[in-house]
Amino acid sequence: MDVGPGRDLLAEIRAGILGAGGVRFGTYFSLFAWYHPLWNADQKNNTQVYVDTISTPQLKDLVTNYQPDVVWVDGDWENSWKYWKSDEFIAWLYNESPVKDTVVTNDRWGMDTNCVHGGYYTCHDGYNPGQLQSHKWENAHSLTAYWGFSRNINFNNYMSLRDALMALITTVSAGGNLLLNIAPDHNGRLIPLYEERLRDIGLFVNAHSEAIFSTKPWIYLNEQGSTIWYTSQLRNTSGFDPYRFFNPQQQANTVVYAFITKWPSNNTVTLTSLKPTAQTTVKLFSTNGQFIQLNYTTVNGGIQTSIARISRTKFAPSSVNSGILVLKIEYVADDNNNPVAVQSSCQTCQLIMINAVNYYALNNAITQSDLQTKLLSDCGTFAVSQDQNSCKSIVNNNIAKAYTANWSSLDSRPLPIWYDQAKFGVQAHWGVYSVPAYGDEAFWFKWKELNDSNLANFVQTHYKPGTTYGDFAKQFNALDFDANYFAGLIKGSGAKYFILTAKHSDGFALWPSAVEWNWNSADVGPAKDLLDELISQLAQTISLGGNFVLNIAIDANGRVLPVFEERLKNLGDFVNDHSEAIFSSKPWIYQSDVDSVVYTSQLKNPNNIDPYRLYNPQQQNNTVIYAF
Repeated sequence: MDVGPGRDLLAEIRAGILGAGGVRFGTYFSLFAWYHPLWNADQKNNTQVYVDTISTPQLKDLVTNYQPDVVWVDGDWENSWKYWKSDEFIAWLYNESPVKDTVVTNDRWGMDTNCVHGGYYTCHDGYNPGQLQSHKWENAHSLTAYWGFSRNINFNNYMSLRDALMALITTVSAGGNLLLNIAPDHNGRLIPLYEERLRDIGLFVNAHSEAIFSTKPWIYLNEQGSTIWYTSQLRNTSGFDPYRFFNPQQQANTVVYAFITKWPSNNTVTLTSLKPTAQTTVKLFSTNGQFIQLNYTTVNGGIQTSIARISRTKFAPSSVNSGILVLKIEYVADDNNNPVAVQSSCQTCQLIMINAVNYYALNNAITQSDLQTKLLSDCGTFAVSQDQNSCKSIVNNNIAKAYTANWSSLDSRPLPIWYDQAKFGVQAHWGVYSVPAYGDEAFWFKWKELNDSNLANFVQTHYKPGTTYGDFAKQFNALDFDANYFAGLIKGSGAKYFILTAKHSDGFALWPSAVEWNWNSADVGPAKDLLDELISQLAQTISLGGNFVLNIAIDANGRVLPVFEERLKNLGDFVNDHSEAIFSSKPWIYQSDVDSVVYTSQLKNPNNIDPYRLYNPQQQNNTVIYAF
């Protein structure tokens, strides 16, 4: 199939993201492909040929060559992790892959692993439990009602800026990360509303980064009524476990941040969960990274402060736009509240293991024997009495060996600390489904498997009879995709990691997959077919004796858009390769035989023939004919 962008889009965006700095790169991968013959055969024959020859080799190819820090899998619901051999792949990922020390994974490794096994839990799309969990989690949420680009979506289906920020605040306050999905069109462009949302989110996130990144939940998640949410930092984290679920309240050590998500009645903010001391300070995040000191009074043991006399020009612009204020409160009284009602008996043991891995990574000279001795000592020091034996068992079973292909071992791997600190990521669903862009990213499945009449009518109305899903790939050209511009937009949003759909459930890959060479963005063609219309117009014109004039446009800065530049370059390649049939030619005695073929001609010896003739005669020994 001579179609598609003819580009390794995954490599382009990876280079752009890493070049932007401060953002980690990840990939989304669908385990199954709807209509792959090996997948279908496996379901009928109870075999695992698709896993052994397609999905696992593709995953390893993806990780080895593109080294993502996030491996986000999906398409798990059709079969068990045993069918997918997920445990074997993850053991390879954690032990042997080039990203074994930094990679994080989600939980969608089979229909029976969701919210049970994996580096962090996603549980379901839009998962936001609203309370602390005993396992790191992520809220995967789309900015629209669909995950892929859709032409039949209206303005009301887009998340407002406020809704997006509320999702971020409530997620981070409860210890989760927010992954916000966007969807480029088939040309690689983001519609202006997506771009505006990302830039406005970035204004808020960057203005309040101290209250978001590297924070932990506080001992109270929110005030009653859930309109005020908290996060916290510790000034001195020495001696504290980096994987603690929340920060304790210590007067001299804990900094609390309050997100006021509803503009306060009478411009008065009341914080009943904070008990002031003589040293307590309350500050409002202002413009340019500055703070405004606020006076406060003690009401019913809590803090009450007014923002009535503060000019709105002093508020961070993103606060005015979203109606969300952020306060920084320091030196409030000690409080022993524990927001985690139930913790697993092995949790302390796991945290000691996590410390061990971090310690080992920073002190490569230490032997595993010395590390094991240190950890066993930690078990006796930090674990509560009933956990000490369990802790020692975990140390002895894990420290001296690699992770084995079973969930007990794999789930004992500490989540790399960067992920908990990151808090906010952006994901992009992009592929062939962005061409019809009608409905969602499951267009093919719903059209063919579910016989959706709306989709069938759409195809019948807008495409020629016999159109297949594969035909849409001809228009997935990524002509306007600028990886550096895209990466700058992601960085500007404040996101700390970005995940691109490397392969969705239609099986189309955005990299030159060594496994399925004929169904990906690089091998599915060099984009030459995109010139068909231009070349056809050129040939039609000169075959009738005319000259072909092509217009382009230059922007206000004197730049030629990439799409124009590419068109001119590729047209030039064609013209130069076929210059004999174009320049100095004349129409022939026949202009065409069929719609798809037109003629030009030259004379070997034009002497004594009128140079202004309208066409060349047909002379056996003199006329050369060119058929386009």
